[in-house]
Amino acid sequence: MTVSYFMAQVPEDIWTDNPKDAQEIFNNIGSTEKELFWIEDTNRTFDGYNYFGLYPEEMIGFFDKYMK
Repeated sequence: MTVSYFMAQVPEDIWTDNPKDAQEIFNNIGSTEKELFWIEDTNRTFDGYNYFGLYPEEMIGFFDKYMK
């Protein structure tokens, strides 16, 4: 069984070695139904948590594609 997977990361996150770390994790996720979304223009992880509250379109599009 596979599960659809939506991964969001901040490429300039000061606490990780992104984009390398996130891309490596994403590449190793077994699902074929997966998307990696980069939250640009910030280096703060907390901004990533707030992003989809302000701009839900990307996540809603993913849900529409895989959860219907």
